[in-house]
Amino acid sequence: PILVLIYLAFQNQGVIGALWAYPAALTFYFTLDERPAWISNAALFLVVVMASTNVLEGDVAVRVWATLAGVSIFSAIFVRVIARQKAALVERAVTDPLTGLRNRATLNNTLVQAVERAQRTGAPMTLLAIDLDHFKAINDSYGHDIGDRVLTAAADVIQERIRLTDTAFRIGGEEFLIFLFGTDAERAGAVAADLRRSLEQLNLLPDRPVTMSIGVSSIEPGDSWETWLKRADENLYQAKVGGRNRVVA
Repeated sequence: PILVLIYLAFQNQGVIGALWAYPAALTFYFTLDERPAWISNAALFLVVVMASTNVLEGDVAVRVWATLAGVSIFSAIFVRVIARQKAALVERAVTDPLTGLRNRATLNNTLVQAVERAQRTGAPMTLLAIDLDHFKAINDSYGHDIGDRVLTAAADVIQERIRLTDTAFRIGGEEFLIFLFGTDAERAGAVAADLRRSLEQLNLLPDRPVTMSIGVSSIEPGDSWETWLKRADENLYQAKVGGRNRVVA
């Protein structure tokens, strides 16, 4: 409809009608996704060329085309820059700056969606609640810089051993949570054991290994996300009171 109105404006108003093409170009870029905006503006340009050829003098028509092309190009650049900045801000808002893992901002929504999908499809879903053992003692003995390196190393181990369909969170201090999509308790236990061994084998400190305790919890019928998460935390607690550096499911 906009293109038809612009064509009619050319026919009835001549060069004055050409002015309606510029806000139309801006409207397309600021209201549509990038690809539809490009297509709409290409169609707009074609309409303007056809309409102005019959109505405007040659040099005036060329100026209209050039101006419209400039408006379209600069609008496209401006909108793309804004989109990239927005994406960067969103990513920063949901990412832990030290480890690069997700922070708590999207945790609840992730678990709600997982529960809904499990209830709808019966797909297995499992959580790994993780705590680095004796982390306060590491900070006290070696300083916070070394503590940060330990956290980063643990996050790297986690990232290297989970799939793209899984999500890892740093939920505070030395506490992590991993959501394993489509993974049952047996497979999740194997993943947890691999994580525990891999971290322990790293030589992060000169006189002691860095270890982790892990609580495993697979979703059960009737679980809410709160119940599911609480069970993972309870299993983590059992791993810690049971001697640490172990997995409890």
